[in-house]
Amino acid sequence: MVKKSVIGGIIAALLICVTQSALFAGDGWLTSFDKGKEIAKKEKKDIIVDFTGSDWCGWCIQLHEEVFSTDKWKKEGSKKYVMVSLDFPRNKQMPEDEKKANDKLMKLFGVEGFPTIFLVDSDGKPYAKTGYQKGGPENYLKHLGELSKQKETRDNIMSEIKKAEKEESLKLLDELIGKLKEWGVDGAYVETKEEIVGLDSDNKNGMKLKYSVELTYYYRKAGEPDKSNAYLNEVEKLSEGEASSIKMDFKIEEIEAKYLQGQKPDFEGAKKALNELIKDNKKGKIAQKVYFEIAGIDYQLKNNEACIKDLENALNAAPDSELASQIKGILKEKFNK
Repeated sequence: MVKKSVIGGIIAALLICVTQSALFAGDGWLTSFDKGKEIAKKEKKDIIVDFTGSDWCGWCIQLHEEVFSTDKWKKEGSKKYVMVSLDFPRNKQMPEDEKKANDKLMKLFGVEGFPTIFLVDSDGKPYAKTGYQKGGPENYLKHLGELSKQKETRDNIMSEIKKAEKEESLKLLDELIGKLKEWGVDGAYVETKEEIVGLDSDNKNGMKLKYSVELTYYYRKAGEPDKSNAYLNEVEKLSEGEASSIKMDFKIEEIEAKYLQGQKPDFEGAKKALNELIKDNKKGKIAQKVYFEIAGIDYQLKNNEACIKDLENALNAAPDSELASQIKGILKEKFNK
């Protein structure tokens, strides 16, 4: 009886995945972002973009069942938005060109989980980000309507930028990026950050350094090492300390990829490699980052005593840093220290 129940449950789950996968491909949802932009321009609409895992992500399936598959959404949602579904399935085969296009957009938009929903203008620029919300289609439409106000805020700042002189435009551009970060959509405004770097070419306002750092990380994550290295070189000219910190982040990332990814992570190997990075200098923000990474490993190993010691070492390495305040909070909340 137990075996039958388990098998029956698996079959039922698979049937749900297949059914939901089919729904995600239809119901008025496009699978091409470029086609969505084309239609949005023609119909003078904005776009709703759903980054989803249609055959495995529980919250994605729930959002579709409770909102996107309802008659209310089909009637009103499709009037307001051009609908684009960018799928990342685990069991469904997709055309290779569609997979590549979706992966590229996921990196551009900075998607880190599913479902992630963006409101996007007809030029392909996002102005709002959300995810699953309970309350059915009525609440979701209301929620999206409130988020739409962010577009007006963005456009007002952009209008001011066009009229401003260089110094004022730099401040406004920085304000704009600040708003976009607050809304979780700044990843798609790379050219705006590059514009800031160009306008502050002598780093008089500190903007060239600030955004060169961001672009170094962005292009590394986007799989464009040449551009990442070019911005890292600019960072190095302006601040050797900042450049060293970035390089350390990249080394930590490489160690994580080598030792901690896959089915059998080598925690001890990772700890040894991380300790090697700071064997000659156990003070400063760079050492703090490394100790913090080691603390994370010991926490996963459920070695609380070692984790506390790692966190204390990290705190002592740079007690006045921004990370230090986070470490204090972790020690207090997790370990009552």
